[in-house]
Amino acid sequence: MSKTKEIVIAFTFLLALALLYIGINFLKGKNLFSKNNVYYACYTDVTGLSNTTPIYTNGVRIGIVDGISYNYNKPDNIVVRLKINKDLRIPSGSVAVLETELLGSVNMNLILADNKDHFLTPGDTLQGNIDKGTLSQISAMVPKITALIPRLDSILLSINTLTNDSSLVRSLHNAESLTANANRTIKQISSLTAPASNLISKLNSVSSDLDSITKQLSQATNAVDLKVLVEQLDETIKNLNKVSSELNSKEGTAGLLLSDPTLYENLNKVCTDAETLINDIREHPSHYIKFWKK
Repeated sequence: MSKTKEIVIAFTFLLALALLYIGINFLKGKNLFSKNNVYYACYTDVTGLSNTTPIYTNGVRIGIVDGISYNYNKPDNIVVRLKINKDLRIPSGSVAVLETELLGSVNMNLILADNKDHFLTPGDTLQGNIDKGTLSQISAMVPKITALIPRLDSILLSINTLTNDSSLVRSLHNAESLTANANRTIKQISSLTAPASNLISKLNSVSSDLDSITKQLSQATNAVDLKVLVEQLDETIKNLNKVSSELNSKEGTAGLLLSDPTLYENLNKVCTDAETLINDIREHPSHYIKFWKK
């Protein structure tokens, strides 16, 4: 094999290794062709954090975690190496916060301080903070949920006992039947209400017509009959006054009868004698027949 071919093969192999290395780092989120600044942050617990964890600020990705190492000189002190875009100037007092999501994954958010006068330089150490977030709240609720489980079991057991009780099943069936009957009754009442409403409307109409007729009759009576009645009463009163005047006067027969007691007694005696004679004729008619024969 010639040396030229060996050189070409070696160069191709090295190029392939370089491309493989660049591709692997690209898949990890590392851009070998961009210039990043290196910062550090210290934590007491980095559970869930990895070397490729992205770093965000205000929702924008600005870097990645490039390394995690334990500081053996300071127990419970874990140093995290951060590679952050060189274009980002980090104000002094900024905080790198580890946030634990509900499923256990960890995100790193860089909270920038409101300091426009002083900025960190590459290689400085950021203040680290851990925010358990929703996971910590759920962890706090776990004991309460655990304490509720026996009560839930007791409630479920009671529900099962009730559902298996035949009397309860019958009661529910009766309640269902009662509800159905009530619904049918309501529908029947509703069907009866409509004709009743129509009847009431018709009665109201008839009542209005009767009121109108009554008013007309009242007006007619007041205008005609009442006038005639008043005239007749006036004529009767005049006749009564005339009779009263004749009775009070001594010139007429009726007046003499009322004012002269002798005349009244004589007339009374004549009437009595006449009545006696008529009775005697009825009782003894033969006496008077003989008299007429002679």
